[in-house]
Amino acid sequence: MKNEFKSLNCNDLKYIFKNKKLLALYQFINKRCKQTKFIFKTDDDIFLNTFLLSLFLKEKMNSKRSFDERWNYLNTLNIDLKPEWIQAFIDGEGSFQCRIGDHINRGKTILSIAHTLEIAQNSHDVKVLDAIRLYFGHGYLKPKYDITSLNESKKVRSVSRFVTYNTEVITKFIDKYSMYTRKHLDYLDWKKLIELKSDNTHKTEEGKLHMINVKKGMNAGRLLNSSILPNSDKLKFIRWSDIPGNKSNYHTNIN
Repeated sequence: MKNEFKSLNCNDLKYIFKNKKLLALYQFINKRCKQTKFIFKTDDDIFLNTFLLSLFLKEKMNSKRSFDERWNYLNTLNIDLKPEWIQAFIDGEGSFQCRIGDHINRGKTILSIAHTLEIAQNSHDVKVLDAIRLYFGHGYLKPKYDITSLNESKKVRSVSRFVTYNTEVITKFIDKYSMYTRKHLDYLDWKKLIELKSDNTHKTEEGKLHMINVKKGMNAGRLLNSSILPNSDKLKFIRWSDIPGNKSNYHTNIN
């Protein structure tokens, strides 16, 4: 018999040696299916209630999986990321940020402009963020803790982030692996802000206001300025930048 996909458990054991059959099954699973979380063995003379079995499995899927199970699963894998996968992940989970604001340094007011790419994930998936960090060769994870420790991962806040300020590497990557959603529009604005800063546009008041307006049109601002959201939902967004003392772009008021 041709075993093209290497998914058949073929052995020369006789039917009467059921204990050896089970041993062969265990050996097969241990060698080829280490990620398996559930195994059900049955024979042709046993009635299986597939409906109840599906309900049982359903109760262990998606959000019902425990933190420990999710963290342990990723830590059994040798993650080898491909650029296309990273491109899609940034498209879905990434956020291109540009912080523009004044700060005091030795009694002097200095305009600070910082461009970052940030990717957030639940802390049980922090190994994915670390794999992205290793792929790019720069950046850091926050908050800082021992990501190889399950207990440490459970103690920190629920969301961990990969953050990088290396705009040169990120722009080179995204220019080669373009995104397909409106996230790419945010990237183009982010890239424009980098170029404007490089041209010292921020050193004039007019240029600074121009950069702030570009920034306001990114991320949540793009939704507010589009027809994607109905007006009733747009009212849930309060622009914090219009409130003295607040430097965040937007606040969402969820009732």
